[in-house]
Amino acid sequence: MLGKKLFGTRGIRGPISTKVTPELMLRLGSALAEYVNGGEVVVGWDTRTSGEMLARAFTAGLLSGGCDIVEVGVVPSPCVAFTTKDLGAGAGAMITASHNPPEDNGIVFYRSDGTEFLTEDEVSMERLFFGAGSRTTGWDELGSVRRYDPVTSYLNTIKKMVRVKGGLKVVVDCANGTGSVTTPRLLRELGCKVVTLNAHPDG
Repeated sequence: MLGKKLFGTRGIRGPISTKVTPELMLRLGSALAEYVNGGEVVVGWDTRTSGEMLARAFTAGLLSGGCDIVEVGVVPSPCVAFTTKDLGAGAGAMITASHNPPEDNGIVFYRSDGTEFLTEDEVSMERLFFGAGSRTTGWDELGSVRRYDPVTSYLNTIKKMVRVKGGLKVVVDCANGTGSVTTPRLLRELGCKVVTLNAHPDG
């Protein structure tokens, strides 16, 4: 399926039919569970039609390794990074392929401080993925899933960092992506008059 290298310039990306498959995501979940020693993991995904499917496979690998999951659903990537740090989770994972075509998907991992995995983290994950280091637990040690909406906390934190002149009229093209969930709301809460385009997530 793959060589001994998983990670590219930013996470793992590729076609869901040949590279970023549910099988790959299951094994990645197991590898991450071993890497964080069964700690809590934040999981989110973007608006691609394959996102939730891949999230379920990834989550299964985490649960089988004893990790508790904080599932945040469809949110922007920075929101997953923020939530990982905000909740003190062991790691975060965002299922996304950024600007790649819709037939692709991928995954980006975050450290407990909200920064993306370093090269050393990626090498350790690859070693666990290709080796025999995946973590499995008994039926009485399986992890659990907690659904959590981080958007209010995320936006409140942003609002403390910026000042916007009230009454501005802003036209926002959300490109039917995850920004639809946060950007218009943020601007309105900052006092802007907002006109949205393509603000319905459509995969």
